[in-house]
Amino acid sequence: GGLVTDSAGDLFGTTLGGGAYSEGTVFEIARTGSGYASTPSTLVSFNGSNGSGPAGLIADAQGDLLGTTATGGNFGDGTVFEITEAANGPAGPPNTLVSFNGTNGQYPNTGVVADAAGNLFGMTRYGGANGDGTVFEALKIGGIYLNYSGLPTTLDSFNSANGANQLAFVAIDGGGNIFGTTQTGGANGAATVFEIP
Repeated sequence: GGLVTDSAGDLFGTTLGGGAYSEGTVFEIARTGSGYASTPSTLVSFNGSNGSGPAGLIADAQGDLLGTTATGGNFGDGTVFEITEAANGPAGPPNTLVSFNGTNGQYPNTGVVADAAGNLFGMTRYGGANGDGTVFEALKIGGIYLNYSGLPTTLDSFNSANGANQLAFVAIDGGGNIFGTTQTGGANGAATVFEIP
């Protein structure tokens, strides 16, 4: 899932498996006076009920880390999670913002992106109305940053004709338009590039 960095230069990333419960971790490699620590610190070990198989991270302006897990959560179909900034950096346990249930998507394995208002957007590889994956939004609600509703808003369910089975992040332009790619589907069955205005 790659790495993100904070203002101090510390590095954060995920492992697909391993950790205390063999369900994946979020780790930190601390910046030191002479470079970087030679071993990572485990911030979170996922346990299945709070997610399994974490994907790429993003960091917000407050230092909170946000990402997805491909499986696990309340229904076993994946989650969107937050690890909040504490006195000495982000610290677990993860706060589950969304649990997918198949109908609203399944296997969100590529992380999320945020718009200027803090709303989160991403894709699921499977699930949705046709089983071909979805584009979702986790809407920011209330007056507290990253206080999300427990269910995502499905912006689109792929139907093979317009694409299926994504494997990548979405992108958002300045006008709020969402762009992405699918692995298969489309007019020739060989994948699509799409826009959601």
